[in-house]
Amino acid sequence: MGGFWSEQSIDVYKSIIDYNTDAIFILSAEGKVMDVNLGVTKTFGYLKEEILGMPYEKFILPAQIDEVNQYFDKVLQGIPCEFKTEAVDKHGRLVYVQVKNVPLLTGEEVVGVFGVAIDITEQLRLEKALMESEERYRKLLEVLPEGILVCEEGEIVYANSSAGEYAGNGDLIGKSISSLIHPDDRERLEQLAAGTKKDQGPSYVELRMNRNDGTTTYVDLGTVSVTQGDTPVILAMIRDITAQRLVVDALKESEERYRLLAENSLDLIQLVNLDGIVTFASPSHKMVLGYGPQEYIGKWVFYRPDKGDDPEFQLIFFDMVVSQKPFTYEIVRRHKEGHQVWVELKGSPMFDEEGHFKNMMLVGREITERKKYQGQLEHLSFKDTLTGVPNRRHFSAAIERILKSGEPPAGNLAVMFLDLDKFKRINDTWGHDTGDELLRQFAIRIKQCIKNNDILARIGGDEFVVVLPDLESVEQAVTCAEEILHALRQPWNILGHEFVTTSSIGIAFYEPGDREKELIHKADTALYLAKSQGKNTYRVYA
Repeated sequence: MGGFWSEQSIDVYKSIIDYNTDAIFILSAEGKVMDVNLGVTKTFGYLKEEILGMPYEKFILPAQIDEVNQYFDKVLQGIPCEFKTEAVDKHGRLVYVQVKNVPLLTGEEVVGVFGVAIDITEQLRLEKALMESEERYRKLLEVLPEGILVCEEGEIVYANSSAGEYAGNGDLIGKSISSLIHPDDRERLEQLAAGTKKDQGPSYVELRMNRNDGTTTYVDLGTVSVTQGDTPVILAMIRDITAQRLVVDALKESEERYRLLAENSLDLIQLVNLDGIVTFASPSHKMVLGYGPQEYIGKWVFYRPDKGDDPEFQLIFFDMVVSQKPFTYEIVRRHKEGHQVWVELKGSPMFDEEGHFKNMMLVGREITERKKYQGQLEHLSFKDTLTGVPNRRHFSAAIERILKSGEPPAGNLAVMFLDLDKFKRINDTWGHDTGDELLRQFAIRIKQCIKNNDILARIGGDEFVVVLPDLESVEQAVTCAEEILHALRQPWNILGHEFVTTSSIGIAFYEPGDREKELIHKADTALYLAKSQGKNTYRVYA
């Protein structure tokens, strides 16, 4: 045996080194490559004959050279070193290596360095990918609305922000789950934990959770056993079901009281089962709609005694059934006596004590008067508060309505833009009260000169527009303008002040493709021309 090693040891060692997959090298005391194995070719891409005699710095990233030199100097002092660095292969690609260097001795003299470089590029890439993946999942857990807990040997080692909120913003790390649970529910938690540890798959239970402020939250707790590294842990998910539980409990504990309340309520109340059949209708249906509750009970929820149809309501109702989320919707129904009744309808899914979807409740409140008031406000929003004539908003809507109803032939629609000549002087001389009253009387005189289907609107200050939608000829618009000018030349008696004023008018006729903007621009241009030519006249845009 000893003879074998004495004769063949050099060849054996050389084979071990040459065919090692790691990069093995020998450096001189000056840092030049003296010998390498095949692993160097695999790692750095150089052939053995290319690399011999090269300084080791050629393989090191410039930013790392000073640090690597320090390690090299330590080895020359007889101190083995191990470090990680960034190297560069023959083609300029980065190679991350873990290097182990030991001194090469002749007697007690260090004559060089023996080193092994292990390529850890792929290892670092995988570690980075793992870290990025863990960070993504960590961020995802932090934004989930459900509370997430990770427990190891009964102790919480991770809790997301939602779990902290469920507990009242307390610090949960280091606590046990049982400390968060109502004492009366801890036995059920222990049963859940026992089943989870037996790896029976995900388990769920409804529990009461204690908050730091002393209140109690109903939660749906689900647990599953997983392995984190080599350590078995329990992953728990918490979902707040307090709202639905309170509704269920309230219905369960006070069903009779609720029925009495429903039967005496002015609101319309219906209960609808999962088949869409009305199982309860409050007596208030008779007072609000004229139909008694018996007209609805036992019938399809979309049945209407007034024979009406509401496809949009049907879509909203079906969406509630599918999503199990409440809705609010305004509907109009016809009273048995024929008049319309507006109702604000709220639909809510209802659940049993296990949290299963049970039925639907519809509650409707009559809002007919409110809708009338809203209509009045809408009407007022289209009126000029000073003169009582339509405002700019009304004018814009009217023009759009006329143009959308069908493009009129050229010349059959005209817009007149007019204002009071020297209105500012009147305001400055006799005050704003006189000016305001003059604008009111100004509007009255114009209205007396136009037809019922013509539109007069005040668009600001002393500026008014008149829309003539049904002209038979251009001359009709000109005649109307002359009548208006004549009426406005007559003396005024405003708040005891007698004076005469005039007006200027610009007329624009509709041309194919015109919209409100073009018509106003044309009429305004014609008005400017009328004023520049002496006022108290009209001009037609050409």
